[in-house]
Amino acid sequence: MARRRRPIDLDEDLELATTRIDERLESARLLDPSLYWDQIRAGVLLINGDADAAAAQAEAVILAEPDNFAAWSLLRVATRRSDPRRSAQAERALTRLNPLTAR
Repeated sequence: MARRRRPIDLDEDLELATTRIDERLESARLLDPSLYWDQIRAGVLLINGDADAAAAQAEAVILAEPDNFAAWSLLRVATRRSDPRRSAQAERALTRLNPLTAR
């Protein structure tokens, strides 16, 4: 007998998935306390459509590691629409960190 599948509730499923990801990131942070997991969380937030939270997470990483290329890249994308000036600052930081991308 086939099981009946429940209707998909995208908001509920996204919230549940985000909670699970946050729990797993916290577990990973216990084994590796680097800021890598904060970068990952910023990326997940961005993918889930929460650009403001992603930008805030990326800013926190940048405060601790000003030369963190991945965090600057996340910040550039996360602020592209909401804060073009900050996105341009992130673009300049990326060019400073990797001049070969300035072509």
